[in-house]
Amino acid sequence: MAKLSAVNVGTGFKNLLSAFRVNYKQEIRDSQNELLLLHHKLRLFKHELLYFKIVDFFSRNPNANYAQELAYLREIGSIALFPYRQCRPIEAVICEVDTATKMPYVLHRGKKKLFFPASWDINTVQTTYVSLVEEQNILGGGYSEKAPHQYQTETFYVKETDTVLDIGAAEGLFGLEVVDVVRKVYVFECDPIWSAPLEATFAPYNDKVVIINKFVADVDSPSQIRLDTCLKNESYESLFLKLDIEGSEKVVLAGNKASLTQPADIRIACCTYHEQNDAAHLNDLLQGLGYQTEFSDGYMIYVHDENIQPPYFRPGLIRARRNRQADADH
Repeated sequence: MAKLSAVNVGTGFKNLLSAFRVNYKQEIRDSQNELLLLHHKLRLFKHELLYFKIVDFFSRNPNANYAQELAYLREIGSIALFPYRQCRPIEAVICEVDTATKMPYVLHRGKKKLFFPASWDINTVQTTYVSLVEEQNILGGGYSEKAPHQYQTETFYVKETDTVLDIGAAEGLFGLEVVDVVRKVYVFECDPIWSAPLEATFAPYNDKVVIINKFVADVDSPSQIRLDTCLKNESYESLFLKLDIEGSEKVVLAGNKASLTQPADIRIACCTYHEQNDAAHLNDLLQGLGYQTEFSDGYMIYVHDENIQPPYFRPGLIRARRNRQADADH
């Protein structure tokens, strides 16, 4: 029998090790896929359970305020974040990958590039953009029966003199939508996944856009900033604030009263659906600061809240306004 050479043994060991690595990586991928599938099934089960809890609750506690929403849920037989019929689809979306940045983008209003993370595929970008446009009811609007997540309306909108604070900007669609109209835009987004896309999106507007990669809060720290600090040296006659910050809206508004009570025309569009009693708390807070308030049209079912309780339907936004005279009267 021929003796095995050290070379043959070494080569065989390397081949064995290589095969082991390939198999191990495949096993990891299979396990990850199984976990994702299990997570998806669990989410569907939770949504199905929530649907039956809502139907059961209102069968025992009828409430005409949610008749339209309940009728829609029963019609589709499942839960929906926005419980309204679609009236029309959004028009075709132009989405490509930028050769310089290697990031995908959507042409917003046919001319402004809204960038997304480089790791996102075209389909994800298109789906996300369509969802955002429909939620905010822009580009013509009228996509569904009601739009509870609509920031601007015919009577509540940004103005030429505004300094806009886009708090919780994410991809920056709201800021990009208004940047050509207003005086200045502050874009606040702490999630690093959006840093490069936001820089690319607002590169053409360096003269009027300030991007701040921090949490907006009631204290200043290396990762946090107060609005009072941000606006300390800013000269403005009117402000428009948009807040969508995962339930931290109360902390920001309560912790930055100096900025919110300046003698200026101030309008605030603030999400109220993240936590159970956000709508009532934010309404009381803003009215206490001298603001006139109204809620957006319709409700949302925030399925991501593990502790969601009756009545389940939550106002999507509160819109508040405070003018110079209010400061004198308050």
